[in-house]
Amino acid sequence: MVGALAVWLALAMALCSCSIGAQSSPDLLDLPSGTPSGSVTQRPSGVPLTVQVYLLHGDRLERVARSVSSGVGLDPVLRALGAPLRADEVARGLRTALPESASRLSGSLAGATANIAIPSGLDRLSVREQQTAVAQIVFTVTADSLATDVQLTNAGRAVAVPDGVGQLVERPLTRGDFATLAPAG
Repeated sequence: MVGALAVWLALAMALCSCSIGAQSSPDLLDLPSGTPSGSVTQRPSGVPLTVQVYLLHGDRLERVARSVSSGVGLDPVLRALGAPLRADEVARGLRTALPESASRLSGSLAGATANIAIPSGLDRLSVREQQTAVAQIVFTVTADSLATDVQLTNAGRAVAVPDGVGQLVERPLTRGDFATLAPAG
């Protein structure tokens, strides 16, 4: 028993002698250039991003990759969605249901909900075109962002828009609300 106590005492003394002493002065580190020091401001790097945009092919959505410049929040995704159709997209029979004013979409993220300002002119579309336009927004915004649902707003207040079956709703919408318009396959 005395031997075991001596072993424990020797082990405790060895562990206590392994401590790290205080430095007399700080060690300076060389940081790579371009690393923010005390600032969290991010500027777009100019490196293009590839985002998934949903356009219409017949009466269903089809995923298309588009390149846009980087940005903050939902801005890159909304710019990609609002961009005019490219010649190759038109040649493939793709179209958009979004009104022309959608080239200036804006929105913000609150938790997992993307609050998107309703594009002017959406209310002048047929109910079916409103459905497909809203489906385009919902599928595109939830593809390449942290959003899982989309709330369309006007001046910060929820706006009633048609879901996939044409029912007017003021709640956040998900891809499941537009299952009949989802891409084939």
